[in-house]
Amino acid sequence: MKKTKILLIVLICILALSLLLLVAAVLLMGRGPSLQGSASQPSQDQTGDTQDNTSEDTVTEDPSKDTTTVIEPDPEPEVFTLTFAGDCTLGNRKGRTGQHTFIGTVGDNYAYPFADVQQYFATDDCTFINLEGPLTDSEASLEKTFVFKGPKEYVNILSSGSVEFANVVNNHAHDYGEKGYRDTLDVLDFAGIYYAENKNTVLFTTESGLTIGVYSVLDPYNANGIAEKLADLRARGAEVVVVSLHWGQEYYYRPNGTQVSIAHAAIDGGADIVYGHHPHVLQKIEQYKDGVIFYSLGNFSFGGNMSPADKDTAVLQQQIIRQPDGTIEMGELKIIPCYVSGILTYGNDYQPTPIEETAEAYNRVLTKLEGKFPLEKLEVSYREDLQEPKPEEGSQDSTENSQNIS
Repeated sequence: MKKTKILLIVLICILALSLLLLVAAVLLMGRGPSLQGSASQPSQDQTGDTQDNTSEDTVTEDPSKDTTTVIEPDPEPEVFTLTFAGDCTLGNRKGRTGQHTFIGTVGDNYAYPFADVQQYFATDDCTFINLEGPLTDSEASLEKTFVFKGPKEYVNILSSGSVEFANVVNNHAHDYGEKGYRDTLDVLDFAGIYYAENKNTVLFTTESGLTIGVYSVLDPYNANGIAEKLADLRARGAEVVVVSLHWGQEYYYRPNGTQVSIAHAAIDGGADIVYGHHPHVLQKIEQYKDGVIFYSLGNFSFGGNMSPADKDTAVLQQQIIRQPDGTIEMGELKIIPCYVSGILTYGNDYQPTPIEETAEAYNRVLTKLEGKFPLEKLEVSYREDLQEPKPEEGSQDSTENSQNIS
């Protein structure tokens, strides 16, 4: 009986132990997958990296293809400036000597004559002047009342003064014969300054890239042949055409009918600008159709007169606009009223200088260029003595006297 109880107790213990082991096994089996999943599950950062890597693998584009959209700005027009000034005699009248002459005043200071207008000449694209008299060492002059010349070295006045074009078609170009004229052309060629001979053309391109054609004529009586010359310049590539005319009546403040008809015909024939000289005084500016006419710009640095009777002059600056499609248009015209000399009493220092806007002379110059000046003609007197200039009896200033004007 006692053995039976002992066996029963052992059996119960075995069953209890088995039950405990079974429960433990069940618990272990339930936690296993959770631990395994926790061990194998990546962290948040790893998951993000994995997603990023997957994204890169699926959306990577061909790096050789530029998908950036570039917006190009609209091209801007190009603006050029052409400057025009009047008669320049870079020397003396024959027989004139002394410190008050052009040569006596300038000496070898080549920058002197245009020093006060360099802010205009040096900053433009092309400067035009009328070279009234040869640059030569010839002594064989013509027999005439007014004979001018300067030394060959005075071509440096033009080059150092930023002048690119010198008109040589005028009534003083041959004052020292063919030799004097050819000497002048030679030194202009050497200095790289452009010119056109009588009834001939020249085509050149500025450093800034504007192609200019010029046709020059001495004392034209009609417009015959002008249109054909201008058409030839256009055909050769001229973007801007200038007609340079030595014409008109000396000392008259208004152009005559012949000047007007020829100027209009030149514009009608294809000119953009008519550049006139010879009257020694200012005449009006006319806007005609798509062109502009400068009938006369008077004297400028003028060594032919030791005390001009009219010291008014001007620098004109005409803008030229090249549109992006290559079309050429006339832009703004700027007028700079000047004196031919810094000496406003009797005398001439041959150094043109701008006039202050507040000065009475400033408006007087504008009146002349508008064609509204009340006088028809400048009355001058000629004196044949070869002495230093002196005011005439009773004179007050240079505007009442004249000596050696041609």
